[in-house]
Amino acid sequence: LADGEPHVLRVETSTGQPLYGSPVTIIAYPNAFREACEAVADPVRSRMADMALTRLMENSVPLAAYGELFPEIEDPHPAPDSCHGYQILHHESVQPLASIAQLLENMDAPIVYFDLAMTSGAECYPLLLPAYDHERQLEQGYAALLFALRSDLYAEARRAGADTPSAIFFHALQQIDPSEILHIPRPRGICDEARLASLHQEHLDALAEYLDANAEADVEIWPRKDTVFPACHIRRAISEPALTVIIPTRNQGRMLWECVQSLRARNPGIDLDLIIVDNLSDEPATAKVFEQIEKTGGRILEFDSGFNYALINNLAARHARHPNLCFLNNDVAFSEPGVLTELLGRLQSDNVGAVGPLMRRASDIIQHGGVVLGPHAGACHAFEDRMYPDVGYGELLRVAHECAAVTGALMVTRTALFEELGGFEERLFPVNFNDVDYCLRLRAAGYRVVFSPHVCVQHFESVSRGRENRSVSATRMLREVQMLRERWGHVIRNDPFFHPQFSRDTLPYRALTSRPVKAVGRKSVIEAPRLSPRWS
Repeated sequence: LADGEPHVLRVETSTGQPLYGSPVTIIAYPNAFREACEAVADPVRSRMADMALTRLMENSVPLAAYGELFPEIEDPHPAPDSCHGYQILHHESVQPLASIAQLLENMDAPIVYFDLAMTSGAECYPLLLPAYDHERQLEQGYAALLFALRSDLYAEARRAGADTPSAIFFHALQQIDPSEILHIPRPRGICDEARLASLHQEHLDALAEYLDANAEADVEIWPRKDTVFPACHIRRAISEPALTVIIPTRNQGRMLWECVQSLRARNPGIDLDLIIVDNLSDEPATAKVFEQIEKTGGRILEFDSGFNYALINNLAARHARHPNLCFLNNDVAFSEPGVLTELLGRLQSDNVGAVGPLMRRASDIIQHGGVVLGPHAGACHAFEDRMYPDVGYGELLRVAHECAAVTGALMVTRTALFEELGGFEERLFPVNFNDVDYCLRLRAAGYRVVFSPHVCVQHFESVSRGRENRSVSATRMLREVQMLRERWGHVIRNDPFFHPQFSRDTLPYRALTSRPVKAVGRKSVIEAPRLSPRWS
């Protein structure tokens, strides 16, 4: 419609009833807004204009259009074995492209890895990868499909006896800082899906050697057989199975009791210190539930002010008796055993700061598959358009992986770390995004945030408070969204665990942007937040 001519549009409901304000007259001029944005010289205003332009004008194309965006994947010329001081390594199912050489020129990272075009019969689809994700590399080995390794590291790995791309990658990983690994968001190889079978055992063998070399003796590797890519479940022994669980609640006594009962019954072997924070409950039935919880070892704390989720949890955390904290909503039910064992196992890695599980609604629609930043210039849950037990894009719902954040509806973290970072942000994010903000501060401090699909809980979502659709709540929600953009706009624009080629105007992993992204190396490091004055 951007032709400089007026157009009249009728806007109506699905039943044909015109909406208020219809018809709408639209007039737009070709690229006028883009040209105005590109003409902005001030860097701050330029970034603001860029975000507005992305939100307003980005077009989406199907995943199957990947070949049209990157015609170089039709290049039949193979890549050299080495160039620019790097050795190029790949699994036998991958054909590297000759154009890989131009991306390695002037590189100084120890390891550089690339996206792939996946072929299945006559179809071609993109395997778009994140910046380096250590948890996913352990369980899926994704970065070893096609990578370039600095020649000295390659020679050292070969002298040590590493003889497969997976083994060489893991050997090099022991010699370098993983934060220096680069991901180039461009396809530089074609992978035949039908030939991936041999990669499974190759990955498992290399993983076992890596874990043994890193003195992770109390680790079990459970292979998965129902996947296209390699997949396994790494289980670590828990040194201290003790956890303080904080559950804010208001009324909904029956739901709270079912949550507590399933928590205790489905997590044997975990020393649970249970804290219930009562936020102005006034139902007699709920008071009886509180009495029962106290009789069975739980504690009830009173919070007699308005609902401030961040403040409620911060105050309760001061009463924690155990070294680990679990933030839990009262509308969560544990439908399978071992959830907390899995989450605490992930925390055995010193650099993991927070962990969360897969969540599904009562309808079996996935509610939480990790938090993604970027879509609609904000934060959203991944895979909300999928039914459990879907495998997810790139089989992300079959392996543990890192993400920008996990939801506070069920999050496990360390008590000391929560205190060190100042807990949840009470002023900027009293209700929404305090979990996202906390996880991003963890990442900025050098800790990893891990999502595990190996365990799943049911989440009935906002039963106590209702959704944010009333005028006052909606107004506060808008402010919190704006605060998230103000504080973490640099991550919203480039979430390291969400590929820039994915569309930002749909749910995550559903479509591609219509313009090829730049071949700029990406690292998994997140910069510190932009701090606002306390009086703002």
